[in-house]
Amino acid sequence: MRWTSGRSALYEWHADIGAQFPECDQIVRRLLVRHQKRSHFFARASVFWFRLFGGLEVVMGVILPLLFIYPQTQNNVGLLATVSVLVAVFAALSAFWGWRENWGTYRAQNILLAEALATWELTLIEIISSNTPDQKKQALSKTKEVVVNLFAILNQEHETYFSAVQSPEDIVATINRRSAQRSARSEVP
Repeated sequence: MRWTSGRSALYEWHADIGAQFPECDQIVRRLLVRHQKRSHFFARASVFWFRLFGGLEVVMGVILPLLFIYPQTQNNVGLLATVSVLVAVFAALSAFWGWRENWGTYRAQNILLAEALATWELTLIEIISSNTPDQKKQALSKTKEVVVNLFAILNQEHETYFSAVQSPEDIVATINRRSAQRSARSEVP
């Protein structure tokens, strides 16, 4: 298992897989590899923004109390307000975009996709070396399993993002349920 050099490099696996099972090779190349490259890209982007804004927040957070110590900057309300606002903006942007959480999600996804690729590759090499008459059927079955696994991994990303989002009906139901619970507690002597 290796990545070939170059910006648009694709994950390369055992050459016999493409020769023996071109359909499986094409399916996995089209689906799994594309999503692995996507998760790798987004993990790198998320860690970049997390470190940039987190670092700026820390630096500005350290500078702010120091500005109160020096007599030249103690009474400079404009400077103190600007630094305070910058600290708040950096913290708000980091919280809103969730770069740390995204980094972890995409990194874990990338590892899971690499594991799925490696397992698929080893299984297909095993099938090739077995010389059984139903090799193609076995290969398609294992490819189907890896595709199902892929979509389970991608669904995990979706669940991470949207698990906190509730429909208005769910919110109203929760409010009504809590109101009923409070009423029941207040009626108990």
